[in-house]
Amino acid sequence: MISSLSTRLLVAVGVLLLVFFGVTIVVLEVAFRDAGERAQQDILDSQIMALLAAAEPNDAGELVMPPDLPEPRYGTPGSGLYAELRDADKQAVWQSRSAIGMRLPRPAAGQPGEQRLSRLTLEDGTPVMTATLAVSWEFADGELKPYTFHVTESLDSLNAQIAAFRRQLFGWFFALALLMLFAISLAMRSVLRPLRQIEGEIGAIEAGKRQALSEDFPTELKGVARNMNLLIGSERGRAERYRHTLDNLAHSLKTPLAAMQAVLEEKSPQDSTEKLSAQIERM
Repeated sequence: MISSLSTRLLVAVGVLLLVFFGVTIVVLEVAFRDAGERAQQDILDSQIMALLAAAEPNDAGELVMPPDLPEPRYGTPGSGLYAELRDADKQAVWQSRSAIGMRLPRPAAGQPGEQRLSRLTLEDGTPVMTATLAVSWEFADGELKPYTFHVTESLDSLNAQIAAFRRQLFGWFFALALLMLFAISLAMRSVLRPLRQIEGEIGAIEAGKRQALSEDFPTELKGVARNMNLLIGSERGRAERYRHTLDNLAHSLKTPLAAMQAVLEEKSPQDSTEKLSAQIERM
């Protein structure tokens, strides 16, 4: 068991800081993750709108995408941003070059005009977020055909940012906790100084260098110092009475002992025995 009061306080404060900073880190990480996912959703929304704006009907009455899109990541295999255009039979009529050799997830599409967001996983375990928009495209002859735009983006970058943010939080809060513990320890040294003063003055009283505790203590300790001084005064008076009692006892024994010594120096054994018995009875 920890015997030091200051150590107990530091341990208690350290535990409280650990709990507080732990909860704070969790709350900030959740808030950062939510903000990152909302930003990711906004990016996917803008990508869906860009694909929708770039789509054009061809002469065969089908919807096609241009070979080059403004977003360069669509043209880089494995870039982390993928797009597909599917027809009513859920067959891919167009796929970005970034998705070559990959099998993208196919979340269910909603009603025309309805956009959905899904958190899915690729075959290799990569977490992704997919935005899906179902549309009914009206061609020049008035025919309506259903199509579905899919934009999928890897969440590895977002997760890496969250992990880096978490490490920064741990680093910041660890440094802050150490700084706060150091500041608290300095404050406790100042707060506990009167207790160390009382300890030193009691030691001086035991050594006979002081007669009583001083009175320049904080309000919370003045009652303790006053009661200690009363106790010391009471003990000093009791010790003085004991000393007087022992002095009187020694004096009372001194006279019979002197008489016994004188008797022993006498010549008559019979008288000596009677006189010694009398002095022993007196003692």
